Amino acid sequence: MSIYTTPSPEVMKVINSYKKPFEEVLVSQPAMLQGSLYREVVFKKKVLGNFRENPKEYLYLDENNEIVNNKNTVLRLGRLFFYMDAFLSQDKDSIIAALQRDGDLQKTSNDFEQSIFALELINKKEKSKKDSKFDKNKKQVKKVDEEETAVKGVKEVENTLTKLSALRIKTNEKLKMLLEKIEEEKEKNEHFNELMVEVLMPYYREAMVCNYEKIQLISINSDYYNDIKKRADKAKKSYTLRFNTRNTEPLMKLHYTMGYFENLLRSYGNIASMNYNQYLKVVTNSGKTNAEYKISVLKNKVQ
Repeated sequence: MSIYTTPSPEVMKVINSYKKPFEEVLVSQPAMLQGSLYREVVFKKKVLGNFRENPKEYLYLDENNEIVNNKNTVLRLGRLFFYMDAFLSQDKDSIIAALQRDGDLQKTSNDFEQSIFALELINKKEKSKKDSKFDKNKKQVKKVDEEETAVKGVKEVENTLTKLSALRIKTNEKLKMLLEKIEEEKEKNEHFNELMVEVLMPYYREAMVCNYEKIQLISINSDYYNDIKKRADKAKKSYTLRFNTRNTEPLMKLHYTMGYFENLLRSYGNIASMNYNQYLKVVTNSGKTNAEYKISVLKNKVQ
C-alpha cells in the first residue's frame, strides 16, 4: 500500500492551477513537522512505467491546505516525506519491498541451489566435449582433470552464489529488526515525524549496508556472467529438444540469475566502485539529496 492517494476535491481546488494537461496528481498521508501537519503533493506525467520512475514535480500543503513557500520548511518536508515513503510504503517498488525480496530465504535458497546445479551441468557438458576429442594419431587427448573447470568462471560464480545465500540470512535479520522498529514507532506516534527518522536511521543504514555488500559480491565476478548465461541458454535448448525437463528448470534459473546480476550492475554499478564509508555517506545523506532534488522541481516559488 502506497502512502499516496487521490487528492480530495478540496485539495484539487487549491492545486488545480498548477496541474498541467496529462498530469496525474497524488497526495500523501499527513506528516508532522514542528507540531503542524503537512502533505506532499506529487504531479507525475502520464507515461508508461512505474510511479517512482516517472518525471515528477512537487508541492507541499499545510494543515489548512495552504501552499508552503518557505524554502527551509520545504527542504525539511522533502527529506521527511522521502523517509516516510521509504519506511511506511508497502507497494511493490518501495525500498522495504526490495529488501524483503532480498530476505526471502526459501526462494533465494532454492534459486541459488538450482543455479549451482546448472553450473555443474554446463561444466560437465563442456568437459565431456573436451574429453571426447582425439589428436591426429587418433590418440585421446589428455582428459580434463576432475578438479579443473572446463567453463571459465564456474567455480568463482558458484562461490558468489554460496556467499550471497549467507548474505540473505543477514539481510533477513537486519530487515526484521528494521520492520519491528518501524511498527514500534508507528504505535508511539500518530503521524510520521523527524524524530521517527532519527530513531529508524541506524536500523535503515544496517539494512542498506547489506545491499552494498550484495553489489560488491556480485561485481567481483562480473566478467563471467554473460558467457555463462549464453551457455545456460544453449544447454537448456539442447535438453528441451531431448525432452529432458529435469535439467531445463535449473538452467533457466541460472540464465535468469546471470541476467539479473548483469542488470543489477548496470543500474547500481557505481556502488561497486565505492568504499564502505563512501556508500554509508550516500545512504546517510539520501534524504537531504532527495529534498534538494524536489525543491529543484517544485511547482511553486519559495523564499
